[in-house]
Amino acid sequence: MTRLPLYQLSAQHGELLAAIEGEDEATVEAALHALASTNMELGERMTGLVAMLDAMRADADYIRDEEKRLAERRRALQAKTDRIREHAVQCMELAGMKRLRTKTHTIALIEGAESVEVEDVAQVPDEHVRLERIASKVSIMAEYKSLGIIPAGVRIKRGNRYLKIT
Repeated sequence: MTRLPLYQLSAQHGELLAAIEGEDEATVEAALHALASTNMELGERMTGLVAMLDAMRADADYIRDEEKRLAERRRALQAKTDRIREHAVQCMELAGMKRLRTKTHTIALIEGAESVEVEDVAQVPDEHVRLERIASKVSIMAEYKSLGIIPAGVRIKRGNRYLKIT
């Protein structure tokens, strides 16, 4: 007996459920018998599906842990690189050197670009301050749930259906 793909097996299961509601007793009996076997096969398939999902979740967890480990290693190397560069800048400043030529490289101290740092935004004149209009998603959802009103310029996005495996 060839095994049907899961989507065909599910469709067959739905057809058998519809056939149970028929009036012919022989058809209902045959549909109940076939439904029992498709229920068993669907159960086996879903058990396999859950096992596959568990294995994939374990792989994803392993990869996420590896990403965290690599990110921490990258941060440590970047911090070490930054400390060594800063030490080299301090050594060149202490020696009064702006440029140093070696056999393989030329090392130069370059002044960075100036930037603005805001210390107290309340003291900055109005012509230098932006005002942003930000919609409150929380209040919009609360109004939608309580009154069913959706304001202009907004749409309610439906949540995705998902499998809950317990």
